[in-house]
Amino acid sequence: MLWIFGQFLKIALLTGKPYEVPGDPATLRLAVLCSFVTHVIAIWGIYTPSAVIIQAVLDLVMSGAALYIGLSVVGKVERFVQSYAALCGASAILNLAFIPVIYASLDAQVANSEPSAFVSFATFFFLVWSISIVARVVRFSFETNIPVSILVSLGYLMMARLVYSFVFPF
Repeated sequence: MLWIFGQFLKIALLTGKPYEVPGDPATLRLAVLCSFVTHVIAIWGIYTPSAVIIQAVLDLVMSGAALYIGLSVVGKVERFVQSYAALCGASAILNLAFIPVIYASLDAQVANSEPSAFVSFATFFFLVWSISIVARVVRFSFETNIPVSILVSLGYLMMARLVYSFVFPF
């Protein structure tokens, strides 16, 4: 069990590859569960409990659907389980790492002040890290080059933000 978390960590640290994650349904379930739980923990208390759960589920559904559709289009759908497990597992690591930044930002909001330069930089860092993880998974799952995988990652991020703005207009 610890080995698989090590694989998720390697992917999150941009040293692992999605095809190194076992391609079995149990690994996928574990990765999705970890991503869901860490997402909920990370934003619990920021929104209503129902909004937190909806956001976590929406994130998982959108990323899974986008990956599945993309792999179907290029004829590599057999890579879905490994790729999605890698993406969800790495997302769980990212969610855990981002928790202190989220709550530091909330502290600034409660105090009616601007977030510190450190919090702003950390937020930007995590955004770039998130884009990098998605780009890495796309690069190896679709066998594409780095610029294309970064563009796909940015496109997905913009699409996801657009959907979030419709579902959560606050």
